[in-house]
Amino acid sequence: IDKVGAGISICLQIARFLGLFTASYTLMVAVWAATENMRKNSRLKKWSSKGNFTLVLGLNQRSFDLTKDLLRNKSENVVIVYPDKNNKYLSELKHYSQVITVQGNLSSSSLLRNIGAQNALKVFIMGDTDSENIRAIQELDILDNSGSSDPNRFVHLEDENKRRFLYNSLSENGQNRTNIFNIYENTVRRLLLYYPVDRFYLNPDTKNLHVVILG
Repeated sequence: IDKVGAGISICLQIARFLGLFTASYTLMVAVWAATENMRKNSRLKKWSSKGNFTLVLGLNQRSFDLTKDLLRNKSENVVIVYPDKNNKYLSELKHYSQVITVQGNLSSSSLLRNIGAQNALKVFIMGDTDSENIRAIQELDILDNSGSSDPNRFVHLEDENKRRFLYNSLSENGQNRTNIFNIYENTVRRLLLYYPVDRFYLNPDTKNLHVVILG
């Protein structure tokens, strides 16, 4: 009887220990999840005060590839603003400790101010539409009061007419700080550097060259 009683006592102690461990672990996970926004905001303020982060507006294939390139530098911190709640790239970005994702409107002046957009080392505006990107860079132009003229904003626009419109709508300082580009045109130029047209046979009567990008 004593041996049976001793065995029950040991099992009871183990059960109590496991129960305490499970409850403690569950509580820790719950507290960690509950304070996620608080920790995110704390890191954002720290990065903003030191001005050591890159801001990416928009989350799609283009900006995702850009972010992975930026993260090759282990000391790079990246803040990404995205509008759609169920973005398919979020799950992979969670694996990077140097990345903070913020859901919201890309052209929201209050959101841009709260994340310290004016203090970012570089800003890449790569939303899904030209109109979205134009509104975002115009808000940044209004928000910026640093007086710096160093070019550190890069905005992707596909429509050439909209590029002219955007440039003319910015302040003089904003014009100096903004690089307007088309990622597809840049891709074609890069391809032509590696594969110049004179490597291939061309009909002497050919006047125009057409490049088609698949994917």
